[in-house]
Amino acid sequence: FFVRLAVCSEGPRAMTDLRKHATYEVGTVCFYEDEGDNWRICAIQKVAGEPPKQAFSVRTCTIDGTLEADGLTATVPLDKLAPLSEEWLAPVKDLLHMVTLHNSLLLEQIRSRYWRDIIYTNIGPIVLALNPYNYNLPLYTDDNMPKYIEERAEALHGGSRLPTHTWSVAHNAYWSMVKYSKAQSILVSGESGAGKTEAAKIVTKYLARCSTHFASAAEREQARVITDKIESASPILEAFGNAKTLRNDNSSRFGKFMKLQFSKNGFLHGCYTINYLLEKSRVVGHAKGERSYHTFYQLAAGATEEERERYRLQDPTAFSWLYSGVERITEDVQA
Repeated sequence: FFVRLAVCSEGPRAMTDLRKHATYEVGTVCFYEDEGDNWRICAIQKVAGEPPKQAFSVRTCTIDGTLEADGLTATVPLDKLAPLSEEWLAPVKDLLHMVTLHNSLLLEQIRSRYWRDIIYTNIGPIVLALNPYNYNLPLYTDDNMPKYIEERAEALHGGSRLPTHTWSVAHNAYWSMVKYSKAQSILVSGESGAGKTEAAKIVTKYLARCSTHFASAAEREQARVITDKIESASPILEAFGNAKTLRNDNSSRFGKFMKLQFSKNGFLHGCYTINYLLEKSRVVGHAKGERSYHTFYQLAAGATEEERERYRLQDPTAFSWLYSGVERITEDVQA
């Protein structure tokens, strides 16, 4: 999947220039930079000192200035404030359509969509996905998948009329491959725990369904078998390559390149996976509060008596490098 760049003579205004000329007084609704939650909308409650060393006492509020009952309060310097205009927060489906650009406005757009259960947002051809920790959001359940598939090549180049989804990226990649006879790539990136592994599974499932939606029953069954094999391989890869970290109980500690193979008719008929950059140091040690790879705990806690004797396994707690600084939990044995 390729990102297209375009040169525009006129584009969104940068907040940098607007901040230079912004003024703040008691009652002004603006943004302040919060250490724990980044940029938040606030109302200025008090101003102390003289420019340029003023201190602003602020409290979180809504866009119309209504103070939050249990809102956050803070005292911040001038460089931690950013101006706000209601028109700058007009809802957009694509962040490139914002009239003014700044971290505060970008985050508020994404945050407001998230609280409306809209977890996907376009940044041009890129799709930004937030982990909803909920698989049952009405817009994104699998029964909506045929609607995307039936748009076929008409959805290319912004022609889709459906809400943005991870499926949208997969759909564009598939039909670009079919229409232009060129291999496509989809890059999934993000912080630990952001949902990269799940996003890759969603993409794979969609490509399998999309490629055989208009095919015969036999061809659809073949794609389903391949998809099942891909999904069955995930727990094995995760056992040997995933571990608990401070931020994620099932963090991938390796990179994965998955190549899906399609026939001349566009039907999914094969797949292979290459793993790379495994965090080898975790095999012999890990930080406090973290764990080594899942497979060691599975073997140590789930082996039969025969296997314990064959592999000379002791009580799991005897392996200090597995449990050092980590409290043993019942999830050590994973199905």
